[in-house]
Amino acid sequence: MPRGDIAWLALKRAAAKGSAHDWEGTPQGVAGLQAYLADVSDAAKDFEKAEEWFCWAAFERLMARKCCAVWLRATAADVAGKARNSVLAAAEQYARAFDFYDQYRSEVSAGEPTPLTLQERARTPERIAVIAPLLEKGIAAETAGLQTLKEAARTLA
Repeated sequence: MPRGDIAWLALKRAAAKGSAHDWEGTPQGVAGLQAYLADVSDAAKDFEKAEEWFCWAAFERLMARKCCAVWLRATAADVAGKARNSVLAAAEQYARAFDFYDQYRSEVSAGEPTPLTLQERARTPERIAVIAPLLEKGIAAETAGLQTLKEAARTLA
């Protein structure tokens, strides 16, 4: 199979994985990010009673956006024209999303030392007011990247 065809199939699959969908009742893609944001923004959310894997998996996915950007830049070499420009634009959006997610990660553990645990400290309304907007900006950048990625896949089809 020609490299351009492989790139198109990979971009199409990446766009599908990033789009909102459910897997066994658990939101995935952009829907998973929105669910994570809702959990992080809810000071009353008891993470001790939540499915820990969901919280951890969502956080790990945020940090993987840098890898997405690198992969998209490499994939752009296998496509041409408008599609190539779209793939490169998507890579920049994913890199931007990562920057916001990385700021979020840093801010979760920031602040003055207190007797509260790290997780309890991140649950205060004051910390939520700092970290939730960073997540929102990251999700917005990622959503823009996803739309651009879909455009690239459509262009190559």
